[in-house]
Amino acid sequence: MLKSIFILILVVALVTCQEEEGCGMFKRKCKENQYCYKVHPKSLGMCFYYFKKGSLCNDRILCEPHLECKEQKGVFIRFSICDDPSETTVAPTFTTDVKEEVTDTE
Repeated sequence: MLKSIFILILVVALVTCQEEEGCGMFKRKCKENQYCYKVHPKSLGMCFYYFKKGSLCNDRILCEPHLECKEQKGVFIRFSICDDPSETTVAPTFTTDVKEEVTDTE
């Protein structure tokens, strides 16, 4: 009895994992330059190409990975387009060596 419950839980976990990884009716992986677009989290989804620079974008319509979705202010509306990143984050370089400070005491 306990063994069959364990197997049932294992099968449910496996099916859930496969559903999250695949896209579309046949649960295939999208190509390298595509992403899985889903209307809502439980939908089947379909593979869409990432959008290029200058394309409209939002939280579901994604830009190419090296671009970012930036909000633009029009005369009457606001919209977002794919554009180059505004800043590049560079990690600061500093030494971790602690030098002894020499002070003159007389």
